[in-house]
Amino acid sequence: MNTKVEKVKDEPSSSRLEEPEELPDLPDSTTEFLSCLVCGRTPGFRFYGSICCYSCKSFFLRAAITKKQLHCPTSGCNFLKSRCRACRFEKCLKVGMIPEIVGRRVDSTLRLEKPSTSYAKKMKKIKEEIDSSGDEVECYSPDTTVNSTKAATIVKNHLLLPALVFPKPFRFPALQNNHKAVQALVNVERMCLFEDSPLKNQIDFKFNVQVGIVDLLINPTVVCPRVPMGFQAIQDTEVCPPNFIGRCFVRAMLYLVDWVRSNSEFNLMPMIDRIQFCARLFPIMYPLQIFYYTYKAKCEGVLTGLGGQYIEEGSPLFGSDSDIRNFYKPLCDLTQGTVIPLLNDIGITEDEYVVLKNVLMFSSSLGLSESSAFIVRNARRRYEAMLVETVCSRVSDAAKTVEVMGKIMQFVSIIQGLSQIATPYFARMTVMNTEGLRSQLTSEIWLNTL
Repeated sequence: MNTKVEKVKDEPSSSRLEEPEELPDLPDSTTEFLSCLVCGRTPGFRFYGSICCYSCKSFFLRAAITKKQLHCPTSGCNFLKSRCRACRFEKCLKVGMIPEIVGRRVDSTLRLEKPSTSYAKKMKKIKEEIDSSGDEVECYSPDTTVNSTKAATIVKNHLLLPALVFPKPFRFPALQNNHKAVQALVNVERMCLFEDSPLKNQIDFKFNVQVGIVDLLINPTVVCPRVPMGFQAIQDTEVCPPNFIGRCFVRAMLYLVDWVRSNSEFNLMPMIDRIQFCARLFPIMYPLQIFYYTYKAKCEGVLTGLGGQYIEEGSPLFGSDSDIRNFYKPLCDLTQGTVIPLLNDIGITEDEYVVLKNVLMFSSSLGLSESSAFIVRNARRRYEAMLVETVCSRVSDAAKTVEVMGKIMQFVSIIQGLSQIATPYFARMTVMNTEGLRSQLTSEIWLNTL
């Protein structure tokens, strides 16, 4: 025992836990990775208020939940290969990790009080408006022929999107009727895209980003009109209006809010948790949408929405903005070099895509109340089982099914990794007001998730 203590004391003093380390600056490029501030491994990610690897994240999670008093036998040794739990936990605290936001602890006052102080008064008014809303709306469907003026005004304020098709909030059938549930998801997807609308692609519509997520949940069209997403009618545009990427962003945000509001589990959450839930979805859901429809359209580059695509640096849609090009160039390389071949191997279908979207949507319950976290965990298990069943119905061989599911999980890891890179990048664009993106809405999405 004494020899081990002496061996630790002989190590360089630079590794001792004397002062808390400062958080590193964000990487300047998408190819640079952060390092764990606890053990120094790469890559590091943002967990619980600091930057750490998955190993240190799991350790901190267990240590914070158990609430045990950890004591170092040598009163401050350098932990060697994470063997000293007390010193490792102390290092986690010194680099800024916050135990109060870990796990599903009832006494997590930081998680419970922060949203309520910001939104309490506004939430009461919103809840009253939503509860008192009982109007009916006129339904639009792809089989209905309407003129463009009528199609543009079919959605009224303060109503859930499912009311366009279902008179009551949407509820998925039981698990034994998964086929019907998947088909219902496909119908909602087509309705959110609005591709079958008599309206043509529009890239010069007015948009408003000086609103919050709470305003979108009341009336999604407050950011922009519900024009077609433009993933099917790709066009060559020589002259593009300013802020094209800004318009793509707000239309994608409208699509996302339409999708989540049509979900039964989402509607079971209180409004405060809905806001928290929506704020972190865009960096994950938007890449999934871009990858899938680029694969479906067999595009040689990467789709942007609103009929646009990025193929080469000379694309007129991006003007001379180097920030936009610096993001879409590596995104295009990733799409064509890694994602498209992977999706070709999977042979992903529309049914699998819509179920996978919900698996990703309910992948995290961080920051939610106990009741909402329980809803999220159950929803994830439901959609994971639904995804496996959907793949099994297409692939009869058991070994092939396992292979396909493994590649789908590989695809999920690519999306999650891209979201870690895109968040600080678009946060910078928000601060610099690139493409007119500096606003309340973008701040709630990109800056609050850092």
